[in-house]
Amino acid sequence: MGFQNRNLLYGGILLLSIWVFFANDWGYSIYIIDESRNAECAREMLEEGEWIVPSYNYHTRYDKPPLHYYFMMAGYSIFGVNPLGARFFSSLMGVILVMSVLWFSEKLLGLRSALLAAGTLLASLHLSVQYHLAVPDPYLITMMTIGILCFIYGLERNSIWAIYGIYLFLGLATLSKGPVALAIPGLIFLMYLLTTGQLNLTTLRKLRIPTGSLLYAAIAFPWYVLVGIETKGTWLKEFFFYHNVDRFSGPMEGHGGIFLIVPLIVWVGMLPASVFAIQAMRLGWKSRTQQPLLWLSFLVVAIIVGFFSISGTKLPNYAVPCYPFLAILIGAYLDKLWTEGVSKGDRISLWVLFAICVILPVGAYFGLKGTPHLAQFYGLSAWFLAMPICAGLGIWWLSREKMAAGLCALAAGFMIVGQAAHYHILPSIDSQTPLAIGTEYLYPNQTYGYLKNMNQALPFHLQEMVEPLDTTSCVPQFFHAYPDGYLVTQKRFTDSLLKYYPDLDLVFSHKDPFEGKTMMIFEADSAFFQANPVKKWRPKKPAMAKQPQLQEAG
Repeated sequence: MGFQNRNLLYGGILLLSIWVFFANDWGYSIYIIDESRNAECAREMLEEGEWIVPSYNYHTRYDKPPLHYYFMMAGYSIFGVNPLGARFFSSLMGVILVMSVLWFSEKLLGLRSALLAAGTLLASLHLSVQYHLAVPDPYLITMMTIGILCFIYGLERNSIWAIYGIYLFLGLATLSKGPVALAIPGLIFLMYLLTTGQLNLTTLRKLRIPTGSLLYAAIAFPWYVLVGIETKGTWLKEFFFYHNVDRFSGPMEGHGGIFLIVPLIVWVGMLPASVFAIQAMRLGWKSRTQQPLLWLSFLVVAIIVGFFSISGTKLPNYAVPCYPFLAILIGAYLDKLWTEGVSKGDRISLWVLFAICVILPVGAYFGLKGTPHLAQFYGLSAWFLAMPICAGLGIWWLSREKMAAGLCALAAGFMIVGQAAHYHILPSIDSQTPLAIGTEYLYPNQTYGYLKNMNQALPFHLQEMVEPLDTTSCVPQFFHAYPDGYLVTQKRFTDSLLKYYPDLDLVFSHKDPFEGKTMMIFEADSAFFQANPVKKWRPKKPAMAKQPQLQEAG
């Protein structure tokens, strides 16, 4: 392909990336648990002018380092404290990821293979959803991917800027999610050098380890030092031991599972192209002495999937950093298939994909209709019909050796469902959440307390603190301090609450369509105050960096 065609193709991938990753970032609320906690933490840090100690609901938050908070703070400064402000830079990370994979793959494998790798990423529904979330993973995935790609490019092309890019981007990745951002790439680099016979002084000199390590340390270490000083070591202890060592050594918050769950998540998450994952991994294995990027990609996928398969805690987002490298392998295999034609084994893979695409809308229909708190949304399953329609067209074109049309059709079905998810499915469900329905009782400048547990999006929705009430004995004190306040809790806690305080008035009750839990709001009337006289007590807004309050899953 000529230079002009190359520019046109790059422009097309760029526009497609923007279309996929920025789809309706602004159109549905910050609601799910992890996104709510991260977005609120960034909001509080911006409000307080705090750059060191993260907090959620004005209590120290030990879960994650600050890089994504800083980007969200920048987003709030540009777009306001809203879903777009929280998600903008996550989506931008997705665009950067795809364009980086495209550029490095073209340099080391060729343009067509690079385009197919980029298309593989853009067709992944899981990746699209991941880069729509105000969480640290988009930053970790993108920074780690570029750092690893800089490693292979620096070695192969003897590029100084790429060598230093390793340390720059892994430093930023360490500020995204901690030591995993150094441990996994370090293991990958070691295995690559060992298996290719390059673990020698010449290669180590080429990697410029002393000066590169200084660059890495200058980026990654200062914040950890400052937060350790600011919290007298508490933050470091909680983060490194609880959120890293303990998560790896055993399941936490019920997020365990068998060894095979991680490869299954990766396979499902990378559909539709992952139906060729076995062929692509085989190609990577065979290329270990011929094509460095493919062998490195094979090692990345194998090590990341293996690492999190033996981890005690298993979450869908943990293995996503291997997606770009599985996409590179699949892109190379599809390039080979483009040249050599579709084999019998490939046809079997395509019919497996078609069967999955037929099952998905049927499963979505009955799954939604059979779940009481989601039954009203069963009509949304019609959007999934795009998958079998496009898969059928893709298989038909591929059988006639129309490779471009066939592969584009396979990807289109999943992309259409992705756009439907962000513009129709998620907004429809979001419109029926307790925070959306209960606007009459949920508004800023009103004091709220929560008993035992609350909807984690409430502080972000209110943009203020929600007073924690650990036991029912705190309820009278709360209402005497805030006579016009509201008490928020979940239905499962109301029996014990009303047993002691039957005079409380229930003003709102609504089941969460995402989690199936019922949020309830109570207020106090004159009968309650007469029945429960106490000395006035006003809870104090906690200072930053005091105590842990709530922990998250990943």
